[in-house]
Amino acid sequence: MDYETEEQQVEALKQWWKDNGRSVIVGIVLGVGVIGGWQAYGRYNQAQAEEASEQFASVMFAVEDDNAENNPVEIAAALQDNQSGSLYATLASMTAARVLIQEGDLDGAAAKLQWAVDHSPEAAVAGLASIRLARVLGASGKHDEALAILPVNPPEGYIGVTEEIRGDVLAAKGDAVAARAAYQKALDNAPTMTGERIVNIKMEDLADATSADQS
Repeated sequence: MDYETEEQQVEALKQWWKDNGRSVIVGIVLGVGVIGGWQAYGRYNQAQAEEASEQFASVMFAVEDDNAENNPVEIAAALQDNQSGSLYATLASMTAARVLIQEGDLDGAAAKLQWAVDHSPEAAVAGLASIRLARVLGASGKHDEALAILPVNPPEGYIGVTEEIRGDVLAAKGDAVAARAAYQKALDNAPTMTGERIVNIKMEDLADATSADQS
């Protein structure tokens, strides 16, 4: 459904939250559906879980509403401090990283994603945070750090994007052979036709750059 104004988008999100429950929205943030069994819920009593859920909802609403009084990065920081072992805190930190990237603060985003990697109670979520962190580090020119943080066994469905990022970093380092191998693996595991086309373009650009260097 298309919305004509941001206000309609915010109202739609609030209604969706009311209708579907707090736990399901976690899957939207991750972009891969509900991951795992959410074992973190069992670590906290009901009051703590509800507080974390409400704070996470506040982060999401603040991100969607540019006129929100609360800063999503600040709300996420409070959730990290108060509920560091909660999956909601991990997801809030990853959401805050997205906001910081949009603001051009790559170092701040990297710090948020590193926190998510270190504190996530779910291995799959930590793996996703590692992939996003590698992309940010690569964009910051920290190539070796980016390669080191990429997961060896990415979450299901994320092999393609992991290898694409690996290829990007290796290409930036000037290792065309290794970059091409990573891109080929990304092609073999591309989840969408769009992703496949993007990787093909990168491989063509890599070939053109290599030919130019040799001439």
